[in-house]
Amino acid sequence: MFYAMRKLVSVFLSAILVLTYSCRKGNNTDNTDNQENSNLLENTGEPSVTAGVEDLSFFMVTLCGYHNEYGVFGFFLNTDKDDLEIGFHNEMLHMDKYTIQHGLLYKIKTTIKPNTTYYFRSYCEVGEARYLGEIMSFTTPEFSVKAFTDDAVVKSPVEVELNAHFSVEGPVPNCHCVFQYGTDPDHIDQNFPAIINEKGSTSFFTTANLPQIGVTYYYKAKVRVAVDGGEMESDGEVKMFIVPGPTADNPIDLGGGVQWRAYNVGASSPQDYGYYFCWGETTQRSTWPQSPNPYQDVPSVLPSDKDAATANLGSDWRMPTRDEFEALGNYCIAYKTRFRNKNGIYFVSKNNGNSMFLPSAGYYYGSNDDMGQVCMYWSASPAKGNASDQASALDVITVLGNGKQPEAITTHVSDNNRAYGAPVRPVKK
Repeated sequence: MFYAMRKLVSVFLSAILVLTYSCRKGNNTDNTDNQENSNLLENTGEPSVTAGVEDLSFFMVTLCGYHNEYGVFGFFLNTDKDDLEIGFHNEMLHMDKYTIQHGLLYKIKTTIKPNTTYYFRSYCEVGEARYLGEIMSFTTPEFSVKAFTDDAVVKSPVEVELNAHFSVEGPVPNCHCVFQYGTDPDHIDQNFPAIINEKGSTSFFTTANLPQIGVTYYYKAKVRVAVDGGEMESDGEVKMFIVPGPTADNPIDLGGGVQWRAYNVGASSPQDYGYYFCWGETTQRSTWPQSPNPYQDVPSVLPSDKDAATANLGSDWRMPTRDEFEALGNYCIAYKTRFRNKNGIYFVSKNNGNSMFLPSAGYYYGSNDDMGQVCMYWSASPAKGNASDQASALDVITVLGNGKQPEAITTHVSDNNRAYGAPVRPVKK
């Protein structure tokens, strides 16, 4: 009875093997195995039989086999035909790894590398005995990925859209895509946030915050495809885009009826802090008062002899009024950003595209407080409530550290202690 059942199983396996042999034959690159396989087809009573492969792709394959004994079964898989199972140090695919089993037929799916020839054989372990099937082989299709960097679109002084695409040979897998950038074309080593492209898509983009204005950035696309035992990657060509900086004219026409000086009083560049003044005083102190400013008058606007811009730059210049600071936020878009590694506010005219940068110089009150974090500039106007110890000033927090990004902001004018030492940005009379 047992012999009859065993013979019936052998006949069943022979029929299945004839059907699956074409799969193995189509992918087998080792022709010396063909005669050996024909002999095995006549001997399906073997405890372990290697049948072939299915669903062969660049990165995955399904190995097929039979076990004719009850025990542990699976495959040995290696790129070295002569080292398939010696010492168990190669990849040993057990029956519990992605296994589909139909009676004595089993299939195991596993990851592989493209452009590679693999050798494999089935095995079945019963107690201390190990039975091995014949050695077969298959070669994975060639695979290549090539990244292409596309043109960037500078959407604002603090935002850019980067675009890229890539080509692959065969189905498009999920890819890890990233844009790298830098200010030196030979050191493009900073990353904008990575993108995982949708499976099947060969294009990707990101909209990223720009760290600084007035900079030429170099960038490239990089595509990585994860494969078994490593990854394949491709770099796109290096391209560039420019983020404009402040208008070089002095004075700057921002289209609001007032022309602004390009630098602070006492400064020689847009990013320099320049001098600090108590309100109504025209010289910079060496020490700063902790009590109200001696100037206690409440004029409608500072007289020329109390105007720090007029006193230091001549009669062509004066301090802006509160209304002029407030109007600046109406006809310009204000951005919290950096220029020449200095935090500040970047105003871009809606009317003519001209621009101006106010560095975040902080203010003095005993010592310099919030340098690089607060943009405070005196106006020529007293406090809105006419308090004799306060005056109006542009006053905006511009912190960019601890992960905060450059962005568009709303500016405002507030009342501040006249004893504060703050910078002055003049306007043309």
